[in-house]
Amino acid sequence: MRLYVTNLPADATDAELITMFEPFGDVSSAAAWGIINPPDRVGLVRLAVKPQGAAIAAHALDRTMLRGLEMRVNVITPWEI
Repeated sequence: MRLYVTNLPADATDAELITMFEPFGDVSSAAAWGIINPPDRVGLVRLAVKPQGAAIAAHALDRTMLRGLEMRVNVITPWEI
């Protein structure tokens, strides 16, 4: 399952995403990249879990603070590709 993470700090890294999501299952990939407007970073995390596990991870980490920014975490459903 894939999770979309927004409102990351400008210096957020792939490794940091992996560390945040590892407690919820095997992270098969993670990527953080910058966007121009607004000037922050977004991320995509792929967890090797069932949909329920991804929902648990999203619920646990959504609206948590990372270096002063409130992250938003959403599960990407197959029809949102």
